[in-house]
Formats: sequence, structure tokens, C-alpha cells
Amino acid sequence: MNPSNLQDSVSIVVIGAGAQGRVSAATLQAAGRHIIGFFDDNPTLHNTRICDIPVLGGISTLLSPVAEIRTQTEAFIGVGSNPARRQIAESLRAAGVTLTNAIHPSAVLAATTNMGTGIFIGPGAIVVTGCTLENDTVINSSVSLDHDSTIEYGAYLAPGVCTAGKVAIGRNAFIGVGSVLGPGVRIGEQTVIGAGSLVLSDIPPGVIAYGKPAQVRRKLNDAEDWQKILIGR
Repeated sequence: MNPSNLQDSVSIVVIGAGAQGRVSAATLQAAGRHIIGFFDDNPTLHNTRICDIPVLGGISTLLSPVAEIRTQTEAFIGVGSNPARRQIAESLRAAGVTLTNAIHPSAVLAATTNMGTGIFIGPGAIVVTGCTLENDTVINSSVSLDHDSTIEYGAYLAPGVCTAGKVAIGRNAFIGVGSVLGPGVRIGEQTVIGAGSLVLSDIPPGVIAYGKPAQVRRKLNDAEDWQKILIGR
């Protein structure tokens, strides 16, 4: 699959100048997109350069009613935290900002892939026939999605995740690095699957589960530390 937005000449701004933002920027550049700058709410980054790309200000700058840049560019949200990415996406769409997809040219996507917007697909990812990727999903490097799987709005698949066919991953769920999901498994909304897990049966919403086979360990807290989740702690 060769998405038309990869040849689009419209400039891009990347929301978030942390690790996920830098990975997103590199992916967009590999796909031939021109990035004019980052927006990040960390004031110590403002007026600096990250990977030789300027940090232009906070996210509120982009959302300002007088920000002409908002209508002249597209945006991509390079934020790892599912709750933060979801909140930013909702704010940007409400303000009329167009969210693009960041798809590495080494990724392999079946022509039948159904995609929304704001989607990240990293190097070496494989998405085969009949899969659906909803808005703001993250399909990291070397993820393999087998046939007729659905990744719902805002879900995050860490590097090396491998699924069998007809897997469904619920809204804002997080699947840890190197996890394997068996055929037809359903992961509930907002659930976190720990790194290296083997998931052979459905996991309910709003829990943390891990192991071989994966078992529910506890409920997910509303105030969960997403920085720890993203680094596998």
C-alpha cells in the first residue's frame, strides 16, 4: 500500500518533542514529509532544536484562534501516553487542525487496510489483509498484525507485538513490547498488557495483565503513571 499522503507536499508540525515525537519525526522524514517544527508544552524546550527541528512553542500556540500555521500545515501527535494523545487529538480536531498519518516506507500494508487519521506505523511493521486501524493508533516497529484484526481508537502496540488473525484491541489499550496475541483474542478498552506476554484468551477492560499465559493482575488506576508503562515498569 502506498498512501497518497506520503507524496503530499503539505508541511507538517509534530506535537511532542520527546522520544515518541522524535521517532515520529524520523518516520515522517523517511516518508518524504517536510517538518517545520515541534510543539511541546515543556517550556525548557521552546526556541531550541531537537534533531535539527525547531521547537516553536507550546500546544496552546497552535490552538490559538490567530495561529495561521494551523490552517497552513498538517499535524502529527508524537505522544506515547494514550490519555494525553487522545486529549490532544480531540482538541486539535475541534480546532480544525488536519491530522496526518506517519507511515514508515519500510512498513508493509495490505491494500485492503482500513485506516483513520493520526496513525503511526513504524519501520518494518506488517499489516495484512482486512485489518482496521482507527484514529490515533500506534503500530510500532516490527509489529505484525494478521488478517481481519481491529485496532480501536487510540490503542498502542509497542515494538515487536505479534497477533494472530481476527484480534480486536480495544480503545486506548496498550500492548507491551514483544507480546503475542492468539487468534480471535479481544483486549478490553484501556487495558494494559505487560511486555512479553502470551495472550490466549480475552482480557477484560480497564486492567493490567501479563504473563505466559497472561492473567489479570489488578485494575488500572485513573492516575496511572504512563511514563512507567511506556518503559515497561
